[in-house]
Amino acid sequence: MQFKEIKFPEYIQKSCYDRWRSEVLFQGWGEHYRSQVPFLFGLCSSYRRKVLEEIEGFDPYFKISGEDMDLSFRLQHAGYRLVYNPEAYVYHMRSDTYQSIVRMTYRHCFWGFVAQRKNSIYQNKVSFAVSIRTFIRQILSSGLAKLDFGYAGLTIRLHLVILRAWIDSRRKDALVLSYNSKQKYEWEGHTTHFTAAHNIPEKE
Repeated sequence: MQFKEIKFPEYIQKSCYDRWRSEVLFQGWGEHYRSQVPFLFGLCSSYRRKVLEEIEGFDPYFKISGEDMDLSFRLQHAGYRLVYNPEAYVYHMRSDTYQSIVRMTYRHCFWGFVAQRKNSIYQNKVSFAVSIRTFIRQILSSGLAKLDFGYAGLTIRLHLVILRAWIDSRRKDALVLSYNSKQKYEWEGHTTHFTAAHNIPEKE
């Protein structure tokens, strides 16, 4: 079985926070069709209902993030293949402030790390080496070289947020705490705009 995913460009680029999000928290696998990807991203993906029922749907413990990775990993465990299709688009209509990008970065990374730990699959969008190169490039080329010290500082602060999310997810009780959390989650109000859709291929 194949599942296709559509591209998810970060449409709004009003601030350095939006720019950082598009460079680090991007939701897509590039410009080329890929017959197998580690996971699909959020709402820019489609699934057959019977397959979701087969794996008992989304895990309710993932309240506002990480559910896409968890679902993808469970689909792979069930023998399904995840396919990336760059020919369809969804535009991510989100704009961030400093406070919202910090919250979003922590939430996105923490729940993603928890999903990896739960399923014993440790796959990320990019390798550790690429992450380090991106970090250095953002500080030097996108920040200091352009005398944009604010962006360089933002990059350091947000990568520390990612590190904190990873450390928190490694705690022995992280899964229990996340499963039993009574925290109220606030939806931050971003919208999407679909521009194309594609059929899902038949089961192989």
